[in-house]
Amino acid sequence: MKFILETHSHAPELNTIHFANGGSIRANNVKTIREAREKFLSPVKPSKYATIRVFNEAIGEKFYSGKIADYSELKVYLSEFRKKHNLPNTSITVKT
Repeated sequence: MKFILETHSHAPELNTIHFANGGSIRANNVKTIREAREKFLSPVKPSKYATIRVFNEAIGEKFYSGKIADYSELKVYLSEFRKKHNLPNTSITVKT
């Protein structure tokens, strides 16, 4: 996320963050971009990206994708997909 930090050395209560989409918020007593990121933006959580491909001649090919926290969560989703797409000759592949 891109933003500009407008600082006032003699009036830090007037410091403002201007975002690239045109929005702005007050950033009282924030002096650096690092402080602004720590205070206003949530930290990036480590995660993996998974894509599940389901193929059957009757229904065709469907893709499901999203972020997963760990592989145990992926195993839960995969068992749900196997229950949902319980047709003969169905292939389910996972790509992480």
